[in-house]
Amino acid sequence: MKAKDHPYAAMKRLLLASMILLPVIPFILALWIGHYYFTLSLENSTNASITRVVEDHRHMIDSFLEERRNDLEFVLNTHTFESLGQAETLKQTLALLQQSSGAFVDLGVLDETGMHVAYQGPYELQWKSYRDEPWFKAVMEKGVYISDVFLGYRQVPHFVIALANQEGPSQWVIRATIDTQMFNEMAGRVRIGKTGEAFLLSADGTFQTERRSGGNLMQTDPDFSWYPVEDQGVKIFIETGSGGDQHLYATTRLTNKNWLLVVRQEKADAFKALSTAANMIILISLLGGAIIVGVAFYLTDRIVARIQQTDREKNQLNEQLIRAHRLSELGEMAAGFAHEINNPLQVMKSEQALIETIMADLKASGQLQESDDLKDVEDSIRQISLQIDRCSKITHAILRFGRKSEDAVQDFDIQKFIPEIIEMVAKKASVEGIAIHQDIQNGPLYIHGDPSQLQQVLLNLFNNAMDAIIERHGTIGGELTVISESGDNGRVRMLIKDNGCGISADNLDKVFSPFFTTKPVGKGTGLGLSVCYGIVQNLGGTMTVESKPGEGTTFLIELPAIPAYTAACSGPFDPWQGGPRPWQGASTITATAALNQPGEMKMEKPKSLLVDDEERFLTTTRKVLHKKGYEVFTATSGAAALKVLGEKSVDVAILDVKMPGMDGIATLKEIKRYHPLVEVIMLTGHGTFESAVEGLKSGATDYLTKPSDIAELLDKVAEAFEKRQRLEEKIRIIQGRQSEGQEDTP
Repeated sequence: MKAKDHPYAAMKRLLLASMILLPVIPFILALWIGHYYFTLSLENSTNASITRVVEDHRHMIDSFLEERRNDLEFVLNTHTFESLGQAETLKQTLALLQQSSGAFVDLGVLDETGMHVAYQGPYELQWKSYRDEPWFKAVMEKGVYISDVFLGYRQVPHFVIALANQEGPSQWVIRATIDTQMFNEMAGRVRIGKTGEAFLLSADGTFQTERRSGGNLMQTDPDFSWYPVEDQGVKIFIETGSGGDQHLYATTRLTNKNWLLVVRQEKADAFKALSTAANMIILISLLGGAIIVGVAFYLTDRIVARIQQTDREKNQLNEQLIRAHRLSELGEMAAGFAHEINNPLQVMKSEQALIETIMADLKASGQLQESDDLKDVEDSIRQISLQIDRCSKITHAILRFGRKSEDAVQDFDIQKFIPEIIEMVAKKASVEGIAIHQDIQNGPLYIHGDPSQLQQVLLNLFNNAMDAIIERHGTIGGELTVISESGDNGRVRMLIKDNGCGISADNLDKVFSPFFTTKPVGKGTGLGLSVCYGIVQNLGGTMTVESKPGEGTTFLIELPAIPAYTAACSGPFDPWQGGPRPWQGASTITATAALNQPGEMKMEKPKSLLVDDEERFLTTTRKVLHKKGYEVFTATSGAAALKVLGEKSVDVAILDVKMPGMDGIATLKEIKRYHPLVEVIMLTGHGTFESAVEGLKSGATDYLTKPSDIAELLDKVAEAFEKRQRLEEKIRIIQGRQSEGQEDTP
């Protein structure tokens, strides 16, 4: 053996030993556990089977005795003592009873002294006295009595059913003998395996029916002493009988008679499947052991050969892993890239606003005349704005789709939300030749939930629909229709319809089942629609599907809508009812009312603090706001912003969330701690709203996402300034009332 092959020889021995021993241990353990649970299951099944047999047999015997009693009760109620005392009437009555049931042997009538005054049957029993017989005393006391098996005058084992009737001041009794042979066959009619049998015992343990394995009528059962004495339910146990064999017993009491029904079967017969299972386990163990050893040798050779080949390919695999790691890092960095792109987009947006402001001023002063070149420049500026917005939509879509965060439950307008999701798949649809039709109801429709979860649902449905369309139409003729409207009972309806290949009727009921998919291996996990169904249910809605093969599929989502008044109240308070603010469009700062005059607000432009680590954004935005007549201070960090606030009078602060050192949230908390009257607007370039929500919870007035228009920024600043003015006015009124109260105090 070559020296370099020596490690592989040792590895082969170790692998061979491991591949034999490791499977053998769990294999034996699995066989033992399987045998244990099989035994337990078989015992439970056998017990359940014999319980069912006992209960059914008891019901049959109880029904038989009840029917015979009812037959005699009918005779008792339809005849008098005098009529039944006539031989012909009694004979006809017995014939009718025997037609109803062949179990009746004879019929007799006894007076209250126990004298057998009338009798029809095969024995000479008329004028026999039963005054001292136990069954006669019992029926006179209870009115109805079923006797144990006894010999009587006829000296033949039998039992009777007797009923007493009160006729005037005297009682009389009707008595019928039940065919012992017939009853014995019925009671013992149980077939369980080869040794199963059933029999009845009286309260003192004597046989009321014969036992096939030995036990005649009226003999005492030698095993009776350890039978259960409980009156209710079925009792199952295993005992060794007087013959030395173990039996599985099931016992229960009859309902209409204090007889014990016993069903028993030899244990070996009842559980014979266990011996078969034991033999099978031995056989499986031998075969399994041989297979494990053979497979271990085969796999060991293959594994060692594969390891040798793997070592030869090690360098190549390492290179592949490095490339895969780079791709993984690129995926994780995509959201970070999108965030970083938003910052220069915001700078470009501010530069564009500055250019437009300067050009407007030059036009107003007459320094810039209308010309074709000027129109081209203006058109270029508009294109710059459009392309910035286009890039902004792309980065925001990447951030929204790629974010990993906790559920952000909020109220949002479905009419604005759906077009944003459609925009994310519009390019793919265009490339595949699929026309997307939108039928979005006018006016807001608000729902309460997590937008990212609903986004996941809609994207899954859109992508599934496009896959089905491509499968049927290729790149020509595909159509995807998205409809949203208000439905009945305050619900929002969304329909996603396609003209794809459709879903067969067999699969339609299973589309929401986990792991069910009709896509080829590698193209679908079967979890998409199942997860979507769960998300819609968690949002309090329903999701249904209709489809016809070759025509298309329609998914219907219904979600609870927020009442109109809730949506109307969700926006900020607007004292000017949507009209222009007094300072909007003004070129200079004006003051119209002093703060010490209650009921009026000063109409000056707020002093603003702009905080961002992008210096060019600060410079450009400050220039634009200055040209609009605003006084603006700037800071490139949270610490610098706090310093400015300590030195200057500031009404509104525009605060970037992501900054080195002290971030926006920490700076906000410090501002609210030391300068509570300063209104703060959060500025985020991350595209998601978790940080904005955290800022609002910490006291921020509003938030903006990068890149944002200067006009939008001015609106937010104006609204924040209004809020501060209202707060100052309330403070002034309260202070004024306090001053008046002090002057009135002597």
